[in-house]
Amino acid sequence: MDKIRRREFTGNWILVWLLGISMIGIPIAIVYLIEHTIEIEYEVKDAEAFMEQYVRTKK
Repeated sequence: MDKIRRREFTGNWILVWLLGISMIGIPIAIVYLIEHTIEIEYEVKDAEAFMEQYVRTKK
């Protein structure tokens, strides 16, 4: 079976933006992004067919 991975940020984008505009806060913003991103893994029978359907429905 093929696997499809999706990453989703679950943190606060305003906090990341505020930390990012200050020079000292950039490393903290990067760590915050990494810590608050989750990875979801799906098992599908045919990943290529799934992606074709996904791209078609996005248009």
